[in-house]
Amino acid sequence: MQNISPNNSGYNAPLDDAIGYARRGWRVLPLHTVRDDDTCSCRNSDCNSPGKHPRTKHGVNDASTDLGVIREWWRRWPNANIGVATGRESGVVVLDRDGPEGKASLAEFAPIEPTPVSQTGRGRHYWFRYPTTPLRSATRLRPGIDVKAAGGFVVAPPSRHATGKRYRWISSPDHVELAGPPRWLLQLLSDDQAQRAACNTIDKIIAGERNKTLFRRARSLHAKGFSPEAITAALRADNQERCEPPLPESEVEDIARKAATQPDRSDFRRTEPHEDFSEPVSTLLGEPDTPIEWLVEPLLATENRGFIGAEPKVGKSWLGLELGRCLASGAEFLGFSVPKKRRVLYIQEEDSRRRVLRRLRQLIQGSGDPDLEDDYLRVAIRKGFKIDQDKWREGLRNEIQRFRPEIVIFDVFNEIHTSDEQSQEKISAILCHFSDLRRVHPCAFIILHHFRKADLRGTRARSGQNLRGSSALHAWAENSLYLTWTGARCFDVEVESKDADCPPFAVEIKDTENGGVLLDAHPIAPSGSGKGEREWALVSAVFSTKKTITTLDAARVIKRDKKTAGKRLRKWVEQGRISEELLSTGGPNGTLVYRLVTKEDEHQDAKVGNVRT
Repeated sequence: MQNISPNNSGYNAPLDDAIGYARRGWRVLPLHTVRDDDTCSCRNSDCNSPGKHPRTKHGVNDASTDLGVIREWWRRWPNANIGVATGRESGVVVLDRDGPEGKASLAEFAPIEPTPVSQTGRGRHYWFRYPTTPLRSATRLRPGIDVKAAGGFVVAPPSRHATGKRYRWISSPDHVELAGPPRWLLQLLSDDQAQRAACNTIDKIIAGERNKTLFRRARSLHAKGFSPEAITAALRADNQERCEPPLPESEVEDIARKAATQPDRSDFRRTEPHEDFSEPVSTLLGEPDTPIEWLVEPLLATENRGFIGAEPKVGKSWLGLELGRCLASGAEFLGFSVPKKRRVLYIQEEDSRRRVLRRLRQLIQGSGDPDLEDDYLRVAIRKGFKIDQDKWREGLRNEIQRFRPEIVIFDVFNEIHTSDEQSQEKISAILCHFSDLRRVHPCAFIILHHFRKADLRGTRARSGQNLRGSSALHAWAENSLYLTWTGARCFDVEVESKDADCPPFAVEIKDTENGGVLLDAHPIAPSGSGKGEREWALVSAVFSTKKTITTLDAARVIKRDKKTAGKRLRKWVEQGRISEELLSTGGPNGTLVYRLVTKEDEHQDAKVGNVRT
């Protein structure tokens, strides 16, 4: 987020600050603006909160951390004031001290420990970390003291106040961590909520106020474009739930009819429900290109989602751990640029703590990069995490809000849920959980996942289609790495990305002289004669670690079904590149295996041929 210090009185572009707040996990929304003539941009001459009420249809319920949504809002309203939604999802609660009476009230209590503080038009906002227990917003806790918590929002710097002043940071969250709410404030809120519960009349409409209140409610709905039928239904519900005693239903219907047919005042402004559903194409074409922000260029962009996919025992866990290490340290990943350090949350549900520790130490030793810092890498190993269980989903949400990771890595997919992987409905629900988390706090998600068995893959042309389970998985991914085994501790990597083109490359897991491990990436040698030579290069590499291979081995390497792999093998036998032999297995048929033809074999065949001649 852009720094806004007490000495910085200049006006910062609202969009930059709104994006900065969203990246903290604070849900933002556009508010109306105070114009140069000190009136509100809503153009309502009776507006009693200029520059403080939402521009969007559903108000605070529209608040978001989705950067695309935020950019669109400020494209439409470039000078909009910034609102920050308070409550559990944003992780903040704000004490609003207003005017001299608020200052006097606050002086009655113990001093507030260091926490972000912003200057408002008539007072100050004290920003606190949202506690584990639910908090409701409260007004007039003491004279000049309000609290914005669940369901509320506040105006944030550098918005413009009706006095002409700018909201500004006195103690910026860039420099001061959010403190927890003071005990005395929590006690005040507890007492206030208990009093409200005891009275139980807060939302009730008493006799003498019923007709006037329901009519105002109906006119408000009419202004928002609701149909007469919808207005009548809403008034009937309010009448039954809030009016004491309820009005006769015929009288409620009469109020709704009058509200829908009464002539509008000259300054009446109707808000149509879908007035901004579309836009002219010239508006779109007139926007500047937004550069891609990379985690790893050009493999993985910020806030994207995808997989590291492969068969078991190929090396994807090594790759996932190395990705987390490189991002947290700012080191190159497989020779690709990591522009800056990133906060990484690594969730491992397959490998043991001992194995993760050993591998991480080996990667650090082999790379020679600086040790990792706690501020950039946190790990959760075999905690029993399940994304489709409420308690774990809530736990992950809280961890994301607290640590603010820029990427979360999960190893491995089948261990982090309890659902049927073949069910598109259930897998889509799981993927929606990840998307919901990303809306709360923008970050990337990378999930390690297994390929389906080779004999079940068919003739899929794209590696992502080989992911085990529902096709919804492949459709959900935006940036993915797919691995193909080419020999012991060797694999090829295919990059599938919506953001950039990257040719496949090869990786070898090497032991270093100092006892470490290095993932060495290098280009794949270009093939000389198309796909057939490319497949031969993959198969021939296997013979560096195995004397013989089967048809199933070849199918796995070239990512084809067994029938196609068998055709390739017979062709290479005819070309003299490999030989075939039948091994006895005790059964009626035996097993057909293939062996690489070496120069010694060719020399021996030549000698035999000369003798026969």
